[in-house]
Amino acid sequence: MLAATLERLPAEGTEGFVAALEAYAGGRVPQERRDRCLRTDPLALAAMCRALFAEGDVAPDMPHWPFPCLLFAGEQDGDLHDQAQRAAEAIPRARFISLPGLDHLGAHGHVEGVLEAVLATLRAGAD
Repeated sequence: MLAATLERLPAEGTEGFVAALEAYAGGRVPQERRDRCLRTDPLALAAMCRALFAEGDVAPDMPHWPFPCLLFAGEQDGDLHDQAQRAAEAIPRARFISLPGLDHLGAHGHVEGVLEAVLATLRAGAD
């Protein structure tokens, strides 16, 4: 579904992308994020998504990552929650935060739930 959406993105604009994201997440994107996404250049958004998917499997490299990492997910984010937790266990300097009561979209908008951990991770990287 997402691949087809990316192919149509340059011609149809970001509305279809937002609709696909909402269908995937099972809910409406918070209005501020929705508005920001709708203002995004469709070609830039498509390029960013293609680059993200082209990255490939990074799992074999994770045990060798020397830098601090912070992974977080809403506890109601299904498989992604468990995958993020397992990834954090595979990364030597990683920390995982489970955000109670939140799904995928809710976790991304929950700044107060992760801000201190983000700052601590950044500080750890300066060591």
